[in-house]
Amino acid sequence: DIAIDFSSKRLAHNLKILVVAILADSHDDLIISSSLSTLTTDEIQELTKVKHEQNIEKIKEKEYDVNTLTITFPNQIYKKLSLTLIKSVEPSTKPYSTLILARGVPKFSNLLLQWLKSETGALIRPVKFHSQFLIECINIVVNGLSNDKSRLGDLELVFNAQTQLNALSNISIEIPNTEIEKFSKEAGDEELRKLIYEFLFENTSIDFEKFDLIKFKCNFLYITSDGKLKFFKGIPRLGASDTIGFTAWDFIEKIYEIL
Repeated sequence: DIAIDFSSKRLAHNLKILVVAILADSHDDLIISSSLSTLTTDEIQELTKVKHEQNIEKIKEKEYDVNTLTITFPNQIYKKLSLTLIKSVEPSTKPYSTLILARGVPKFSNLLLQWLKSETGALIRPVKFHSQFLIECINIVVNGLSNDKSRLGDLELVFNAQTQLNALSNISIEIPNTEIEKFSKEAGDEELRKLIYEFLFENTSIDFEKFDLIKFKCNFLYITSDGKLKFFKGIPRLGASDTIGFTAWDFIEKIYEIL
């Protein structure tokens, strides 16, 4: 459990000091050096902005406390960095009760997570997604596109296929949208993923059901076994009549369940 006083001025001050220290250590980067060369340490700290937002999200009758810290860098030398901390409002018996979503340059995200550990004494571990979890995420997308599964776009599936002496480690399969459109018409009440696996077996003689899925990518998102999750421009909606039956929270809730 991570307990933080997000409204504390000390918190924002410490984050600004951390950013200044990180930037000062990047003196070998010519772009950073030229962008900040005319600024004093105090000016860099003043130009570093820290914003906090707090919301309560209710998903399937369960409430989550969501706190997001956003850091804006001086002279916009990096895109905004954010840490979103999500925990159930109800007391949890989970060994890990807070999910942290980090968005930004990895070296900054990693240092901020280390800082968070030292500030709170919390134990933080990276989230890993097993193959069945990724398959369940595919099902969320497929089942949520009941009227037009062709909107999945081109699919990319990457499988872990360890062989002797590591001669082959991963197999990446790309399935064009034209094939997905055909599958969606054939699927009917059948699971689209099942038709895809049958198609791959017929064309490669490889039973991909036996391999672990380690990456899934479509028009809406990609998710990998090492904890990366990216939504492409959010979850697209065409309007009030759109029939997409899922949101980003369907995936976030599923991740929270495996903590």
